[in-house]
Amino acid sequence: MVCDQYSRMRQWHTRLQEHLPLLILMLVWSGVDVRGGAPPRVAAPPLTGDAFRGALVRLPDDRLLNWWSSGKRGGQHAVGRYSDDEGASWTPEQKLFAFPPDRGDCGTGYVSISDRSGGIHLFGLDYVGTGPAGFDDWENSKSYIYHAMSRDQGRTWSRPQRCDFGFLYTGAVNAAIQTRSGRLLVPLSYYSQRKTGKFVSKLSLSDDRGKTWRPSKGECVVDSGGHLLESGACEPICVELSDGRIWMLMRTQTGYQHEAFSQDDGETWSQSRPSRFVSSNSPGALLRMRNGVLVLVWNNCMSPTNEGEVLTSYDRQVLSAAFSEDDGKTWYGYREIARINERVRAVSYPFLIPAKGGDSFVCLTAGEKIHVPIEWLQQKHVVERFELGLEHWVTLGCEGVDLVPHPDRPNRRAMRIRKPKADVPSGASFNFPFAQRGRLAMRVKLKPEARRQNRQHCYFCLTDFFSLPRLPAFVPGGEPGGWGTFPEGGRFKFRIGPDGSLSIAMTRGLFQDEYRPTTALLTFDKWHVIALEWDCIAGNCRLLLDDEQVAVMNQLSRAPGICYLRTWMSAQAPEFAGLLIDSLETHVGR
Repeated sequence: MVCDQYSRMRQWHTRLQEHLPLLILMLVWSGVDVRGGAPPRVAAPPLTGDAFRGALVRLPDDRLLNWWSSGKRGGQHAVGRYSDDEGASWTPEQKLFAFPPDRGDCGTGYVSISDRSGGIHLFGLDYVGTGPAGFDDWENSKSYIYHAMSRDQGRTWSRPQRCDFGFLYTGAVNAAIQTRSGRLLVPLSYYSQRKTGKFVSKLSLSDDRGKTWRPSKGECVVDSGGHLLESGACEPICVELSDGRIWMLMRTQTGYQHEAFSQDDGETWSQSRPSRFVSSNSPGALLRMRNGVLVLVWNNCMSPTNEGEVLTSYDRQVLSAAFSEDDGKTWYGYREIARINERVRAVSYPFLIPAKGGDSFVCLTAGEKIHVPIEWLQQKHVVERFELGLEHWVTLGCEGVDLVPHPDRPNRRAMRIRKPKADVPSGASFNFPFAQRGRLAMRVKLKPEARRQNRQHCYFCLTDFFSLPRLPAFVPGGEPGGWGTFPEGGRFKFRIGPDGSLSIAMTRGLFQDEYRPTTALLTFDKWHVIALEWDCIAGNCRLLLDDEQVAVMNQLSRAPGICYLRTWMSAQAPEFAGLLIDSLETHVGR
């Protein structure tokens, strides 16, 4: 995960005095802007993360309550502790309330809010279980949402009750909000008897500050055509917009978060539709900051796999954060805030609270508490010179991407991309600030290969989501693909041929494997600057070599903007020379 970098970053900061000359050089170096304008920011995530247990809620007096469920089914209780210094220190743990012994397994509820009248509301899953026939035993599959509240700053708590949603089974609770009218909304998805799109999204509502709950009249259906258990409109989240509408996002199997709107305080809903956010079959989290900024955290991933003859994706390798300053009309950021590692095989189910001061937020995921400054998400200019190694690149599942001594500049390193094994992919992805229009430039050198017959193409693409370096077979028994072998694998794509020639992808279809050659040619063992200037509004991207335009690439599939560079080699035989990248710079507009 990205947060694994933080302990190393803190250790690095403790040695500042030892490396002060180098630090000064880095600061001067990072202030160089060859294109003019504000100095760029070195691509070092300023995030801090720590191991964390349980849920967090900010109280009306600005303290934090950290709580969790303890004990075994039939004898469970909620435990909590308080902090008035943003979690630097905590009060001793104390029992908050007991769960009724006749309830199901009441787990830790990460959805916790404070209302405008000073009430504290804690929600979680009251899981009873499935029938003898599993989920097919619809009438005996039971899982509810519990709710407990305090009206006296957490000194006493109500007896946990169930939030009525009109059905028997929900798989998770991911959000709760209070609207301007005072109504409390808990979006959820219930397990229906539909043959396809089995989960349906709706809400449980309270108009008396949480004393009683009832189901919303309307609901949202997403029939993805699949019969998977986790199909349909799952695990919704919502937020109130400035015009009074409620905006809901739903986890689906379509490759996008779906959205719907309510104009009557969550009672009824518009027809759901795909939103702008590419997403695997995973839920997200929404937060309204105190200054009005909207924040979304979600799995901005997509690598479809065959799940029971249904093409969907369960990728959860990265969590991304985006923000909007105009109530969701436009979005920026799309930055990775967490990644998987050797210990954690998925980062998902984010839960958000605003940090004190209103200029940042806290994300809970995979047992980590990550602090994310909005200022970092607002960054528009990034320079990568590998001072922190490959910390900002994802090479998951790959071999052949490493750092080597820079051939021309002492004390510096360059990234090398080669393919030492024919049956193992070689590639890397780099995340940068999202924008409809922007420029990315990289300084590259093509190394000569002694065994010329082994040299293969090196591919590059710009896109707006993360994907794995190699895709599983699309059909049982089929051959595995590579990066970008599905319709939305790359919005703009080009390759460098074995002879150094540049070609651009032209096909708008499943494989994107039709390329048109340009007249441009890279010279072996010579540094070149390859630049990409994209415009997703116009649907094109200029490809430049050493400041000379060599082609205009058409957008291969729709996307509102760009935030990823991916590069990979497709050699079917080992190639040991490969390509060097000296540096990379991105500059995005608003």
